[in-house]
Amino acid sequence: MAAPSTPPPELLRRVLRDQGAALGRLASAWTRNRAERDDLMQDIALALLVALPRFRGECPERAFVWRVAHNRCLLMARQRRRQADDELTDEHISPQPSPLARVEQEQRARHLQRAIGRLSEDHRAVLVLSFEGLSHEEIGDVVGASANAVGVRLHRARAALTDAMQTSTATPERKRSA
Repeated sequence: MAAPSTPPPELLRRVLRDQGAALGRLASAWTRNRAERDDLMQDIALALLVALPRFRGECPERAFVWRVAHNRCLLMARQRRRQADDELTDEHISPQPSPLARVEQEQRARHLQRAIGRLSEDHRAVLVLSFEGLSHEEIGDVVGASANAVGVRLHRARAALTDAMQTSTATPERKRSA
């Protein structure tokens, strides 16, 4: 352990002389190229310059140095991940759907609307209320049925909607044979 009166730059020089090669290997394991490795080594050295004067000898000095270096590696990895996420969000994901996606969405909405229109009034009522976020109890209050009955009606209405949507997407040949 270094004497407390040793100036921080002298402590850092000694640590880097004794453990620099091992710290370089640690930095290489966490980086993708030499430039990143050099940047990480500089960050580790700066963190050690700040941390070494506070070392109280509660663990071996080598363990303290490795803990500081490891924490810098973790911080760099988190920053790289965050930066990659930001770049993905900023550059690759448009907040607006593409024109083709909008057309497809509009077609699906019209298709769904036509299929709902072909349902019985009872099925249509419970489905629309469900789409609006009403609970089974609330739908029951609206249509005059118990929550359990609403659950059964919703199940049947969803099955009928699935059938109606499949029927409307069937080709003319499939419709004739059905």
